[in-house]
Amino acid sequence: MNTLYRITISLAAVLISTIMPAADLPQLPVASSIKTGTLDNGIAYYLVTNSTEKGKADVALVRRGGYDMESGVESGSSAVNVMGSLAGLPHFRTDTPFSYLSRNCIWPGPGGYASVYSDATIYRFGGLDLTRSKEVVDSTLLMVFDIVGRQSERGDRYSPDNQAIVVSGDIDAGAVLNKMNMLSMLVTRHSSEKQVDRYAWNVSDDVVYRHIQSDIPGIVSLTAEYKSPRTPLKNMNTIQPLVSRKFAMEFGIIMKKRLSTALRQAGIPVGGVNADYSGSQSGPGDETYRITVTTSIPNLNKATAVLSGVLADLNKNGVSPDEYRDTENELVMNLKREYSGDVTANSIYVEQCISAYLYGASLTSAATNMNFFLEKNIQDDLGAKLFNNFIFALLDRSKNLTVECKADSLAVSGRDVLENFSAAWSAGNMRTYNISNSDTLTLKKPSGKLKIKTVSPEPLSGGQIWTFDNGIRVIFDGVFNHTGRDFFAFRDLKANRENSRYRDWFCNVNFYGNNEYNDGFSYDNWGGYNLLVKLNQRNPEVKDYILDVVRFWVSEFDVDGIRLDAADVLDFDFMKSLRALADVVKPEFWLMGEVIHGDYSRWVNDSTLHSVTNYTLHKALYSGHNEHNYFEIAHTIKRLQDMTGGRGLNLYNFTDNHDVERIASKINNKAHLYPVHILEYTLPGVPSVYYGSEFAIEGRKEKYSD
Repeated sequence: MNTLYRITISLAAVLISTIMPAADLPQLPVASSIKTGTLDNGIAYYLVTNSTEKGKADVALVRRGGYDMESGVESGSSAVNVMGSLAGLPHFRTDTPFSYLSRNCIWPGPGGYASVYSDATIYRFGGLDLTRSKEVVDSTLLMVFDIVGRQSERGDRYSPDNQAIVVSGDIDAGAVLNKMNMLSMLVTRHSSEKQVDRYAWNVSDDVVYRHIQSDIPGIVSLTAEYKSPRTPLKNMNTIQPLVSRKFAMEFGIIMKKRLSTALRQAGIPVGGVNADYSGSQSGPGDETYRITVTTSIPNLNKATAVLSGVLADLNKNGVSPDEYRDTENELVMNLKREYSGDVTANSIYVEQCISAYLYGASLTSAATNMNFFLEKNIQDDLGAKLFNNFIFALLDRSKNLTVECKADSLAVSGRDVLENFSAAWSAGNMRTYNISNSDTLTLKKPSGKLKIKTVSPEPLSGGQIWTFDNGIRVIFDGVFNHTGRDFFAFRDLKANRENSRYRDWFCNVNFYGNNEYNDGFSYDNWGGYNLLVKLNQRNPEVKDYILDVVRFWVSEFDVDGIRLDAADVLDFDFMKSLRALADVVKPEFWLMGEVIHGDYSRWVNDSTLHSVTNYTLHKALYSGHNEHNYFEIAHTIKRLQDMTGGRGLNLYNFTDNHDVERIASKINNKAHLYPVHILEYTLPGVPSVYYGSEFAIEGRKEKYSD
C-alpha cells in the first residue's frame, strides 16, 4: 500500500474516532436534494432539485470513454461522432436540434454543446428557461435520448449502460423521472462489456523537466509539481478524499506563507505565489500538488533555489504544532468565507454529478463537507504529526516530481533549472516558526463573553458611559449600497442579460444603453464609477440577502455593530429594516452611517441609525483653528444641537479618517492638535481616533492615492 494512502486512511480513522480497516470507512450520505438511480435500459440518472436559480435548469449527458480509448485506426473518431451527433435525430428532423436550442435560448459554451475528454464525452445544455416553456426540459430530454439511441448503434463504447443523464434545476424530480422512464423506452438496452479501470500508479524516481511556451515576454512561472496515487474507487464516497483535500489546502497555505517570506528576504520580485491541488474527483489521473512562483527571467535561478530550499526544509523538518494550529485556523476561515451552503448554481451541481458518475465522487451536501472541516477531533500535536507524515511521503528531491517553466523564451535551460533545484535542496536549512501578533488568527481567544462592568449617565449628550471589564467592541464595515462587478449576481446579469433572475437586484438596468466595459447595457453606479454597481435596496430579495449577511457576521463572528458605507445614499426604508434587525439580533447592536452633509436627524433617530459621521464638526475643528474663527466652531455646535430641538445626537466625532487628509497635515499650527482633540473628546458625541493620529502622523491625499 502506498505511503500517502496509508497516511490519509490513518487520519480518516482518527477523525471518526475508531481505528478500522480502509474498506470499512463509512460511506457519506447523498444530499437530500439529489435523487439517483438507473433506468430500465441501463442509463444512470442524477436529478437535483435546486431552487437557487428560480425557473432555470441544466441538462447534461455523460458518456464514459474518450479519445484514450481510440485505437490507431479510430484516432479522432470520438470528436467526429460528437460533431455529427446533433444531426439527423429521429424526433428533430424538421425542427433541427440547433433550431430548437437557439429558439429556446439554450446557448453553447466556449467549446460548443459537447466536449471530448481523455476518458469521457459530455454534452451540456445549460440555462433552460422553465418560464419560457413548461416543456423545455421534456424536449431537451427527448433530444438527449435521441442522441443516446442513435449513437448506441456504434458499439459497446456507446451502449446506454455506459451513459448517464444529469438534470439540475427548479424541477419536480418525481415528474422528471416519470418522463425519463417513458423516454427510456425509445432506447433499447444493449449488452456491453464492463469497462475496465485503466488507471495504474507509476512511481517516477527521476525528476522531469517540462517547458511551456508563454506569450508574456520576460516573465517566467516556475512550478514544482508532485504527484501521488488517486484514491481507490471504493473509498471515493468516504471521508478519505476530504482528508486528502484538507492536507493539500494546508500544504498550500504553509508553502505560500513560507515561500513569500523567503522570496521577500532574498530580494526577489514576484508576480504571485500560488498553490493548486487536483484531486481524484477532478479527473482520471494521478492527484497533483503544484506550487508556482511567477517572477522575471533574470531572477529564475534565485527563485528556483528559494523554492527548492523551502520545500527541502519542510520535507526535512515538517511543521510545529503551533504552525499547524494556525494553518488549520486559516483554512477554516478561508472555507467559511467561500461557503454558500445550498446556494449553488445548477452548473456546479451538474459537475458534482458528473464527477460522481465518472470517478465515484461523493454526492454529499455542502453542509456535510463543511462540518468535516469544522469539527476538530484531534489535538494540535497529533494533527501536526499526521500532516508531517503526509509531507514526508509526498516531498522529495526527485521522486514523482516535475519542475515546470512557463516562459516566452526557449533560452531558459531546463538543465540549469534542475541543477539549481538539486543543489538548493541539499543546502536546505531549518526554519523556526514565529507566531505573528499581527495575525488575529493567532490571538488567544477569550474564555468567556465580554461584559459591561459599569453604566453611568453622560450629562452632555444624554447618553451613557460604558466601562468594560476586558476587551473592546468590534464594528464591521458594511458596503450595502453597491457591489463590485465580480459580485455573483452581477456576473449572472452579464451572462444572462434580460433573462437573469438578478436583473432587478440593481438600479435602472437599461439594455438599450452601454458603458466603458461594453456590457451592452447601463446601470446606476456610485460616484460616477461603473466599477461600483448600485444595489436596489427596495428589492425584497436584495434586502433579505443583506439582512442575512448581517445575521451571518453576528452568529459567526459576534460583531457588535456595522459602519454603513455611503449611508447618505441608502434607501431609508431599507435602513429601517436594518434597524429592526439590529434591535433583535444582539443587545446594543450599533448602526453608524457614513453621511457627509445634510440634516443628520434624518438618519439618526429611533427608526433608522444610532449615529452618523460628523463631517460638519470635523470641518469646523480644523478650519476654526487655522483661521482663528472660533465662532465657526460655536455656530457648528449650536446648529447640531438645533437639528433635534436641543436634545442632541450621538454623532460619530473624528478629526481624520481614511477618506480625508490627516489632521496633523491639515492643521497649520501643530500646537493646536491639543485643543482640537480636547474638543473632540469633550463635545457631545462619540469620539474616535484614526490609527496613528495619537502620534501626530501626517498624510496628504495625492493624485492616484487613497
